Amino acid sequence: RDSFRDVGFGTAGRSPVVRQLQGSITGTPRAGALWLNSRQASVQDDALFRDVLSFDAIEGEAAWNSRQGLFTISSDNLRIANDDLELQARVTVAVPETGGSPIVDLDADFVRGKLRRIRHYLPARVMPQSGVRWLDSSLVSGEIEQGSIVVQGRLDQLPYDNGEGVLRVSLPVKNATLDYSPDWTQITRLDADVNFTGRSMDVHSSSGFIRSAKLARVHAQIKDLERPDLTIRGRVNGQLDVMLTEMDSSPVGDVYGAFVERVTGRGPTGLDLDIVVPLHKASSRELAVAGNIHLKGNSLLIKDDDISLDNIRGRLAFTPDDFSGSGLEARLLDTPVTVDVWTDARAGTTNIRSRGPVDLIGQYTQQSALADVINGRSEWEVLLSIGRLESRYQVPDVDLGLSSMLEGIAVNLPAPFGKPQGETRPLKVTVTRLAHPDRLIHLSYSDVIRGVMALEFRQQATGLE
Repeated sequence: RDSFRDVGFGTAGRSPVVRQLQGSITGTPRAGALWLNSRQASVQDDALFRDVLSFDAIEGEAAWNSRQGLFTISSDNLRIANDDLELQARVTVAVPETGGSPIVDLDADFVRGKLRRIRHYLPARVMPQSGVRWLDSSLVSGEIEQGSIVVQGRLDQLPYDNGEGVLRVSLPVKNATLDYSPDWTQITRLDADVNFTGRSMDVHSSSGFIRSAKLARVHAQIKDLERPDLTIRGRVNGQLDVMLTEMDSSPVGDVYGAFVERVTGRGPTGLDLDIVVPLHKASSRELAVAGNIHLKGNSLLIKDDDISLDNIRGRLAFTPDDFSGSGLEARLLDTPVTVDVWTDARAGTTNIRSRGPVDLIGQYTQQSALADVINGRSEWEVLLSIGRLESRYQVPDVDLGLSSMLEGIAVNLPAPFGKPQGETRPLKVTVTRLAHPDRLIHLSYSDVIRGVMALEFRQQATGLE
Protein backbone atom coordinates (compact mmCIF):
# COMPACT_ATOMS: atom_id res chain seq x y z
CA ARG A 1 0.00 0.00 0.00
CA ASP A 2 1.68 3.19 -1.21
CA SER A 3 0.86 6.86 -0.55
CA PHE A 4 0.45 9.49 -3.23
CA ARG A 5 0.06 13.28 -3.39
CA ASP A 6 -0.99 15.77 -6.07
CA VAL A 7 -1.98 13.02 -8.51
CA GLY A 8 -4.23 13.73 -11.47
CA PHE A 9 -5.72 11.83 -14.38
CA GLY A 10 -7.83 12.47 -17.48
CA THR A 11 -7.40 14.28 -20.77
CA ALA A 12 -8.78 17.78 -21.21
CA GLY A 13 -11.36 17.92 -23.97
CA ARG A 14 -11.78 14.14 -24.09
CA SER A 15 -12.60 13.05 -20.53
CA PRO A 16 -12.96 14.54 -17.04
CA VAL A 17 -9.72 15.82 -15.56
CA VAL A 18 -9.16 15.29 -11.83
CA ARG A 19 -6.24 17.05 -10.15
CA GLN A 20 -4.44 17.12 -6.79
CA LEU A 21 -5.69 13.82 -5.42
CA GLN A 22 -4.09 12.56 -2.24
CA GLY A 23 -4.26 9.20 -0.46
CA SER A 24 -2.92 5.68 -0.69
CA ILE A 25 -3.20 2.87 -3.23
CA THR A 26 -2.64 -0.83 -3.67
CA GLY A 27 -3.12 -3.24 -6.57
CA THR A 28 -2.03 -4.04 -10.12
CA PRO A 29 -2.75 -2.40 -13.49
CA ARG A 30 -5.75 -4.72 -13.79
CA ALA A 31 -7.36 -4.13 -10.39
CA GLY A 32 -6.81 -2.46 -7.08
CA ALA A 33 -8.08 -0.20 -4.33
CA LEU A 34 -7.38 3.32 -3.14
CA TRP A 35 -8.11 5.42 -0.09
CA LEU A 36 -8.70 9.09 -0.77
CA ASN A 37 -7.96 11.87 1.68
CA SER A 38 -7.65 14.80 -0.73
CA ARG A 39 -7.58 18.50 0.07
CA GLN A 40 -8.00 21.25 -2.54
CA ALA A 41 -8.72 18.77 -5.34
CA SER A 42 -10.49 19.80 -8.54
CA VAL A 43 -12.60 18.32 -11.32
CA GLN A 44 -12.73 19.76 -14.82
CA ASP A 45 -15.08 18.50 -17.50
CA ASP A 46 -15.48 20.97 -20.35
CA ALA A 47 -18.15 18.77 -21.91
CA LEU A 48 -20.42 19.17 -18.86
CA PHE A 49 -19.47 22.08 -16.60
CA ARG A 50 -18.76 25.76 -17.23
CA ASP A 51 -16.37 25.99 -14.31
CA VAL A 52 -13.56 23.99 -12.78
CA LEU A 53 -15.07 22.48 -9.64
CA SER A 54 -12.83 22.83 -6.60
CA PHE A 55 -13.33 20.83 -3.41
CA ASP A 56 -11.89 21.23 0.06
CA ALA A 57 -12.25 17.49 0.66
CA ILE A 58 -12.64 14.31 -1.40
CA GLU A 59 -12.57 11.36 0.96
CA GLY A 60 -13.47 7.68 0.83
CA GLU A 61 -12.52 4.23 -0.37
CA ALA A 62 -12.68 3.18 -4.00
CA ALA A 63 -11.84 0.13 -6.10
CA TRP A 64 -10.97 -0.20 -9.75
CA ASN A 65 -10.65 -2.86 -12.36
CA SER A 66 -9.98 -3.13 -16.06
CA ARG A 67 -11.89 -5.76 -17.99
CA GLN A 68 -13.79 -6.14 -21.26
CA GLY A 69 -12.42 -2.85 -22.60
CA LEU A 70 -13.68 -0.75 -19.67
CA PHE A 71 -11.73 0.91 -16.89
CA THR A 72 -14.17 1.04 -13.96
CA ILE A 73 -13.78 2.78 -10.63
CA SER A 74 -16.40 2.68 -7.89
CA SER A 75 -16.97 3.80 -4.32
CA ASP A 76 -19.74 3.19 -1.81
CA ASN A 77 -18.76 5.93 0.62
CA LEU A 78 -17.29 8.91 -1.23
CA ARG A 79 -17.50 12.24 0.60
CA ILE A 80 -17.16 15.46 -1.39
CA ALA A 81 -17.26 18.84 0.36
CA ASN A 82 -16.47 22.51 0.02
CA ASP A 83 -18.06 25.72 1.22
CA ASP A 84 -20.90 25.35 -1.32
CA LEU A 85 -22.03 21.81 -0.55
CA GLU A 86 -21.35 18.45 1.04
CA LEU A 87 -22.25 15.17 -0.66
CA GLN A 88 -22.12 11.56 0.46
CA ALA A 89 -22.07 9.46 -2.69
CA ARG A 90 -22.13 5.96 -4.08
CA VAL A 91 -20.67 6.13 -7.55
CA THR A 92 -19.39 3.95 -10.37
CA VAL A 93 -17.67 5.41 -13.44
CA ALA A 94 -16.80 3.19 -16.42
CA VAL A 95 -14.49 4.70 -19.08
CA PRO A 96 -14.06 2.91 -22.44
CA GLU A 97 -10.35 2.20 -22.87
CA THR A 98 -10.57 2.95 -26.59
CA GLY A 99 -12.19 6.34 -25.97
CA GLY A 100 -15.78 7.44 -25.75
CA SER A 101 -18.11 8.88 -23.16
CA PRO A 102 -17.87 7.73 -19.54
CA ILE A 103 -20.81 5.76 -18.19
CA VAL A 104 -21.90 6.91 -14.75
CA ASP A 105 -23.99 5.35 -12.00
CA LEU A 106 -24.25 8.02 -9.28
CA ASP A 107 -26.46 8.04 -6.20
CA ALA A 108 -25.50 10.98 -3.99
CA ASP A 109 -27.10 12.47 -0.88
CA PHE A 110 -26.84 16.16 -0.03
CA VAL A 111 -25.75 16.72 3.53
CA ARG A 112 -25.93 20.47 2.99
CA GLY A 113 -25.78 22.97 0.16
CA LYS A 114 -26.18 26.62 -0.85
CA LEU A 115 -28.90 27.03 -3.43
CA ARG A 116 -27.33 30.10 -5.05
CA ARG A 117 -24.13 28.14 -5.76
CA ILE A 118 -25.82 25.16 -7.41
CA ARG A 119 -25.53 26.87 -10.79
CA HIS A 120 -21.80 26.07 -10.82
CA TYR A 121 -22.49 22.34 -10.53
CA LEU A 122 -25.15 22.06 -13.21
CA PRO A 123 -24.19 20.13 -16.37
CA ALA A 124 -24.73 23.41 -18.24
CA ARG A 125 -22.86 22.30 -21.39
CA VAL A 126 -25.55 19.73 -22.15
CA MET A 127 -28.51 21.73 -20.82
CA PRO A 128 -30.64 24.12 -22.91
CA GLN A 129 -29.17 27.59 -22.60
CA SER A 130 -32.53 29.29 -21.99
CA GLY A 131 -33.07 26.99 -19.01
CA VAL A 132 -29.55 27.59 -17.74
CA ARG A 133 -30.02 31.36 -17.92
CA TRP A 134 -33.25 31.09 -15.95
CA LEU A 135 -31.67 28.90 -13.26
CA ASP A 136 -28.68 31.25 -13.04
CA SER A 137 -30.89 34.25 -12.27
CA SER A 138 -33.76 32.64 -10.35
CA LEU A 139 -31.96 30.63 -7.64
CA VAL A 140 -30.97 33.60 -5.48
CA SER A 141 -30.42 32.11 -2.03
CA GLY A 142 -31.43 29.34 0.35
CA GLU A 143 -30.13 26.24 2.10
CA ILE A 144 -30.37 22.70 0.74
CA GLU A 145 -31.14 20.04 3.33
CA GLN A 146 -30.95 16.29 2.72
CA GLY A 147 -31.33 16.32 -1.07
CA SER A 148 -30.27 13.68 -3.58
CA ILE A 149 -28.81 13.29 -7.08
CA VAL A 150 -29.24 10.24 -9.29
CA VAL A 151 -27.42 9.97 -12.63
CA GLN A 152 -27.39 6.71 -14.58
CA GLY A 153 -26.16 6.55 -18.17
CA ARG A 154 -23.62 7.86 -20.65
CA LEU A 155 -22.61 11.41 -19.88
CA ASP A 156 -22.80 12.45 -23.53
CA GLN A 157 -26.51 11.51 -23.60
CA LEU A 158 -27.57 13.81 -20.77
CA PRO A 159 -30.34 14.79 -20.04
CA TYR A 160 -31.66 11.50 -21.45
CA ASP A 161 -34.55 12.86 -23.49
CA ASN A 162 -35.33 9.46 -25.01
CA GLY A 163 -35.02 7.34 -21.89
CA GLU A 164 -31.36 6.38 -22.43
CA GLY A 165 -30.68 6.99 -18.74
CA VAL A 166 -31.87 8.62 -15.55
CA LEU A 167 -31.28 12.19 -14.34
CA ARG A 168 -33.09 13.03 -11.14
CA VAL A 169 -32.22 15.77 -8.66
CA SER A 170 -34.18 16.42 -5.45
CA LEU A 171 -33.37 19.58 -3.49
CA PRO A 172 -35.38 20.27 -0.33
CA VAL A 173 -34.66 23.96 0.29
CA LYS A 174 -35.21 26.17 3.33
CA ASN A 175 -35.49 29.96 3.54
CA ALA A 176 -34.90 30.32 -0.19
CA THR A 177 -35.40 33.33 -2.45
CA LEU A 178 -36.70 32.58 -5.95
CA ASP A 179 -36.50 35.39 -8.52
CA TYR A 180 -38.59 33.58 -11.10
CA SER A 181 -39.26 36.60 -13.35
CA PRO A 182 -37.86 40.15 -13.44
CA ASP A 183 -41.39 41.51 -13.81
CA TRP A 184 -42.74 39.90 -10.63
CA THR A 185 -41.92 40.23 -6.93
CA GLN A 186 -39.48 37.59 -5.67
CA ILE A 187 -40.73 34.67 -3.61
CA THR A 188 -38.93 34.85 -0.25
CA ARG A 189 -38.60 32.65 2.84
CA LEU A 190 -39.46 29.71 0.60
CA ASP A 191 -39.48 26.18 2.01
CA ALA A 192 -39.97 23.79 -0.89
CA ASP A 193 -38.96 20.62 -2.68
CA VAL A 194 -37.17 21.54 -5.92
CA ASN A 195 -37.02 18.51 -8.23
CA PHE A 196 -35.39 18.07 -11.63
CA THR A 197 -36.16 15.07 -13.83
CA GLY A 198 -34.46 15.21 -17.20
CA ARG A 199 -35.34 18.60 -18.66
CA SER A 200 -38.27 19.29 -16.33
CA MET A 201 -38.41 21.14 -13.02
CA ASP A 202 -41.06 20.96 -10.31
CA VAL A 203 -41.23 23.08 -7.17
CA HIS A 204 -43.70 22.10 -4.44
CA SER A 205 -43.75 24.70 -1.68
CA SER A 206 -44.83 24.22 1.92
CA SER A 207 -44.18 27.82 2.93
CA GLY A 208 -43.05 31.11 1.42
CA PHE A 209 -44.02 34.74 0.87
CA ILE A 210 -44.79 37.13 -1.97
CA ARG A 211 -44.46 40.50 -0.26
CA SER A 212 -46.26 39.77 3.03
CA ALA A 213 -48.70 37.25 1.52
CA LYS A 214 -48.03 33.66 2.57
CA LEU A 215 -47.83 30.83 0.05
CA ALA A 216 -49.62 27.54 0.66
CA ARG A 217 -49.87 24.47 -1.55
CA VAL A 218 -48.10 26.12 -4.48
CA HIS A 219 -46.76 24.08 -7.41
CA ALA A 220 -44.40 25.73 -9.90
CA GLN A 221 -43.36 23.78 -13.00
CA ILE A 222 -41.23 24.07 -16.10
CA LYS A 223 -41.91 21.05 -18.30
CA ASP A 224 -39.00 21.66 -20.65
CA LEU A 225 -36.01 23.78 -19.61
CA GLU A 226 -35.10 24.15 -23.29
CA ARG A 227 -38.34 26.08 -23.81
CA PRO A 228 -39.00 27.33 -20.28
CA ASP A 229 -42.61 28.34 -19.79
CA LEU A 230 -43.26 28.60 -16.05
CA THR A 231 -46.64 27.62 -14.63
CA ILE A 232 -47.57 28.45 -11.04
CA ARG A 233 -50.68 27.04 -9.39
CA GLY A 234 -51.67 27.23 -5.76
CA ARG A 235 -52.99 29.26 -2.86
CA VAL A 236 -51.77 32.54 -1.35
CA ASN A 237 -53.12 33.95 1.92
CA GLY A 238 -52.65 37.56 2.94
CA GLN A 239 -54.02 41.07 3.07
CA LEU A 240 -56.21 42.13 0.13
CA ASP A 241 -54.34 45.42 -0.38
CA VAL A 242 -51.03 43.53 -0.72
CA MET A 243 -52.47 41.24 -3.39
CA LEU A 244 -53.97 44.15 -5.33
CA THR A 245 -50.63 45.98 -5.18
CA GLU A 246 -48.82 42.93 -6.57
CA MET A 247 -51.32 42.65 -9.42
CA ASP A 248 -50.91 46.33 -10.23
CA SER A 249 -47.08 46.28 -10.25
CA SER A 250 -46.80 43.08 -12.29
CA PRO A 251 -47.36 42.68 -16.05
CA VAL A 252 -51.05 41.93 -15.45
CA GLY A 253 -51.41 45.55 -14.36
CA ASP A 254 -51.79 46.31 -18.07
CA VAL A 255 -55.00 44.24 -17.97
CA TYR A 256 -56.31 44.82 -14.45
CA GLY A 257 -54.74 48.20 -13.74
CA ALA A 258 -57.91 50.21 -14.31
CA PHE A 259 -59.62 48.24 -11.59
CA VAL A 260 -56.88 47.78 -9.01
CA GLU A 261 -55.61 51.36 -9.30
CA ARG A 262 -59.07 52.73 -8.49
CA VAL A 263 -59.72 50.62 -5.38
CA THR A 264 -58.14 50.10 -1.99
CA GLY A 265 -58.69 46.76 -0.29
CA ARG A 266 -58.68 45.87 3.39
CA GLY A 267 -58.74 42.63 5.35
CA PRO A 268 -57.29 39.11 5.03
CA THR A 269 -58.17 37.00 2.03
CA GLY A 270 -57.18 33.88 0.11
CA LEU A 271 -56.07 33.86 -3.52
CA ASP A 272 -56.10 30.81 -5.81
CA LEU A 273 -53.63 31.38 -8.65
CA ASP A 274 -53.06 29.85 -12.07
CA ILE A 275 -50.22 31.71 -13.83
CA VAL A 276 -48.32 31.05 -17.05
CA VAL A 277 -45.12 33.08 -17.44
CA PRO A 278 -43.22 32.64 -20.76
CA LEU A 279 -39.50 32.77 -19.96
CA HIS A 280 -38.02 32.64 -23.47
CA LYS A 281 -38.46 34.90 -26.46
CA ALA A 282 -39.53 32.17 -28.86
CA SER A 283 -42.43 31.04 -26.69
CA SER A 284 -45.78 30.67 -28.43
CA ARG A 285 -47.57 31.23 -25.13
CA GLU A 286 -48.60 34.57 -23.67
CA LEU A 287 -48.61 35.72 -20.08
CA ALA A 288 -51.85 34.48 -18.55
CA VAL A 289 -53.10 34.97 -15.01
CA ALA A 290 -56.34 33.50 -13.71
CA GLY A 291 -57.67 32.66 -10.29
CA ASN A 292 -60.15 33.28 -7.53
CA ILE A 293 -60.10 35.80 -4.68
CA HIS A 294 -61.93 34.46 -1.64
CA LEU A 295 -63.38 37.45 0.18
CA LYS A 296 -63.95 36.91 3.90
CA GLY A 297 -65.43 40.13 5.24
CA ASN A 298 -63.16 42.44 3.24
CA SER A 299 -63.66 46.07 2.26
CA LEU A 300 -63.20 47.80 -1.08
CA LEU A 301 -62.92 51.58 -1.15
CA ILE A 302 -63.17 53.45 -4.44
CA LYS A 303 -60.32 55.96 -4.27
CA ASP A 304 -61.19 59.68 -4.21
CA ASP A 305 -64.93 58.98 -4.36
CA ASP A 306 -65.73 57.90 -0.80
CA ILE A 307 -67.64 54.84 -2.00
CA SER A 308 -67.01 51.82 0.17
CA LEU A 309 -68.25 48.22 0.11
CA ASP A 310 -67.69 46.59 3.48
CA ASN A 311 -67.86 43.08 4.92
CA ILE A 312 -67.74 41.54 1.43
CA ARG A 313 -68.14 37.77 1.37
CA GLY A 314 -67.96 35.53 -1.68
CA ARG A 315 -65.70 34.61 -4.56
CA LEU A 316 -64.29 37.02 -7.14
CA ALA A 317 -62.85 35.28 -10.21
CA PHE A 318 -60.44 36.74 -12.75
CA THR A 319 -59.03 35.60 -16.09
CA PRO A 320 -56.64 37.32 -18.54
CA ASP A 321 -59.67 39.22 -19.85
CA ASP A 322 -62.11 39.88 -17.03
CA PHE A 323 -63.27 40.00 -13.42
CA SER A 324 -66.48 38.26 -12.37
CA GLY A 325 -68.43 37.49 -9.24
CA SER A 326 -72.08 36.69 -8.68
CA GLY A 327 -74.20 37.02 -5.57
CA LEU A 328 -71.50 38.41 -3.28
CA GLU A 329 -72.72 39.64 0.08
CA ALA A 330 -71.62 43.06 1.35
CA ARG A 331 -72.68 46.19 3.19
CA LEU A 332 -73.09 49.59 1.53
CA LEU A 333 -73.78 52.55 3.81
CA ASP A 334 -74.11 49.99 6.62
CA THR A 335 -76.93 48.23 4.74
CA PRO A 336 -76.84 44.61 3.46
CA VAL A 337 -76.56 44.47 -0.33
CA THR A 338 -76.01 41.88 -3.02
CA VAL A 339 -73.04 42.53 -5.32
CA ASP A 340 -72.31 41.33 -8.85
CA VAL A 341 -69.06 41.98 -10.72
CA TRP A 342 -68.49 41.44 -14.43
CA THR A 343 -66.49 42.71 -17.38
CA ASP A 344 -68.23 44.07 -20.45
CA ALA A 345 -65.73 43.42 -23.24
CA ARG A 346 -67.68 45.43 -25.80
CA ALA A 347 -67.92 48.52 -23.59
CA GLY A 348 -64.43 47.99 -22.20
CA THR A 349 -65.56 48.29 -18.57
CA THR A 350 -65.43 46.32 -15.34
CA ASN A 351 -68.74 46.74 -13.53
CA ILE A 352 -69.61 46.51 -9.83
CA ARG A 353 -73.34 46.45 -9.15
CA SER A 354 -74.87 46.60 -5.65
CA ARG A 355 -78.56 46.05 -4.91
CA GLY A 356 -80.34 46.59 -1.60
CA PRO A 357 -82.45 48.91 0.60
CA VAL A 358 -79.74 51.56 0.89
CA ASP A 359 -80.54 54.85 2.59
CA LEU A 360 -79.09 57.00 -0.19
CA ILE A 361 -81.65 59.76 0.40
CA GLY A 362 -80.68 60.09 4.03
CA GLN A 363 -76.99 59.94 3.16
CA TYR A 364 -77.16 62.99 0.88
CA THR A 365 -80.01 65.03 2.47
CA GLN A 366 -79.22 64.78 6.18
CA GLN A 367 -78.43 68.07 7.86
CA SER A 368 -79.80 70.00 4.86
CA ALA A 369 -83.04 71.69 3.88
CA LEU A 370 -83.82 68.72 1.61
CA ALA A 371 -84.33 66.44 4.63
CA ASP A 372 -87.92 67.71 5.00
CA VAL A 373 -88.57 67.54 1.25
CA ILE A 374 -87.35 64.02 0.45
CA ASN A 375 -87.27 61.24 3.04
CA GLY A 376 -87.65 57.50 3.38
CA ARG A 377 -85.83 54.35 2.26
CA SER A 378 -86.11 52.34 -0.96
CA GLU A 379 -84.43 49.58 -2.95
CA TRP A 380 -81.51 50.97 -4.96
CA GLU A 381 -79.18 49.71 -7.63
CA VAL A 382 -75.69 51.26 -7.50
CA LEU A 383 -73.57 50.56 -10.60
CA LEU A 384 -69.90 51.51 -10.80
CA SER A 385 -68.28 51.11 -14.25
CA ILE A 386 -64.49 51.33 -14.52
CA GLY A 387 -63.06 51.75 -18.02
CA ARG A 388 -60.17 49.70 -19.37
CA LEU A 389 -56.81 51.45 -19.56
CA GLU A 390 -55.41 52.18 -23.00
CA SER A 391 -51.95 52.64 -21.50
CA ARG A 392 -50.35 51.93 -18.15
CA TYR A 393 -50.97 54.47 -15.34
CA GLN A 394 -53.54 56.34 -17.41
CA VAL A 395 -56.46 57.65 -15.34
CA PRO A 396 -59.45 55.44 -16.27
CA ASP A 397 -62.96 56.66 -16.93
CA VAL A 398 -65.28 55.80 -14.04
CA ASP A 399 -69.06 56.18 -14.19
CA LEU A 400 -71.47 55.88 -11.28
CA GLY A 401 -75.11 54.96 -11.86
CA LEU A 402 -77.92 55.16 -9.26
CA SER A 403 -81.39 53.88 -9.98
CA SER A 404 -84.54 53.16 -7.94
CA MET A 405 -88.31 52.92 -8.23
CA LEU A 406 -88.46 55.12 -5.08
CA GLU A 407 -91.06 52.95 -3.36
CA GLY A 408 -90.90 53.89 0.32
CA ILE A 409 -89.67 57.43 -0.36
CA ALA A 410 -91.89 60.50 -0.01
CA VAL A 411 -91.23 63.58 -2.11
CA ASN A 412 -92.94 66.57 -0.49
CA LEU A 413 -93.18 68.85 -3.52
CA PRO A 414 -96.07 70.16 -5.59
CA ALA A 415 -97.28 68.15 -8.59
CA PRO A 416 -95.94 66.86 -10.82
CA PHE A 417 -92.75 66.46 -8.75
CA GLY A 418 -94.17 65.20 -5.48
CA LYS A 419 -95.20 61.65 -4.66
CA PRO A 420 -96.46 59.77 -1.62
CA GLN A 421 -94.28 57.16 0.07
CA GLY A 422 -96.12 54.15 -1.37
CA GLU A 423 -96.06 55.28 -5.01
CA THR A 424 -93.37 54.11 -7.44
CA ARG A 425 -91.57 56.38 -9.85
CA PRO A 426 -88.36 55.50 -11.68
CA LEU A 427 -85.31 57.62 -10.88
CA LYS A 428 -81.99 57.22 -12.64
CA VAL A 429 -78.87 59.28 -11.99
CA THR A 430 -75.58 58.72 -13.80
CA VAL A 431 -72.40 60.58 -12.92
CA THR A 432 -69.81 60.25 -15.69
CA ARG A 433 -66.03 60.59 -15.58
CA LEU A 434 -65.70 60.48 -11.80
CA ALA A 435 -61.90 60.54 -12.05
CA HIS A 436 -61.94 63.83 -14.01
CA PRO A 437 -62.88 67.36 -12.96
CA ASP A 438 -65.38 67.80 -15.82
CA ARG A 439 -68.05 65.48 -14.47
CA LEU A 440 -71.61 65.39 -15.74
CA ILE A 441 -74.86 64.25 -14.14
CA HIS A 442 -77.48 62.63 -16.37
CA LEU A 443 -80.84 62.70 -14.56
CA SER A 444 -84.23 61.25 -15.34
CA TYR A 445 -87.20 61.26 -12.92
CA SER A 446 -90.22 59.43 -14.31
CA ASP A 447 -91.43 61.47 -17.29
CA VAL A 448 -91.13 64.70 -15.31
CA ILE A 449 -87.44 65.58 -15.46
CA ARG A 450 -84.75 64.71 -17.98
CA GLY A 451 -81.50 66.62 -18.27
CA VAL A 452 -77.75 66.93 -17.96
CA MET A 453 -75.95 69.02 -15.35
CA ALA A 454 -72.30 69.86 -14.79
CA LEU A 455 -71.03 68.87 -11.36
CA GLU A 456 -68.33 70.99 -9.74
CA PHE A 457 -66.35 69.62 -6.78
CA ARG A 458 -64.81 72.13 -4.42
CA GLN A 459 -62.58 71.63 -1.40
CA GLN A 460 -65.41 71.77 1.15
CA ALA A 461 -68.57 71.46 -0.88
CA THR A 462 -70.20 70.16 -4.00
CA GLY A 463 -72.17 72.37 -6.34
CA LEU A 464 -74.26 72.08 -9.49
CA GLU A 465 -74.09 74.35 -12.48
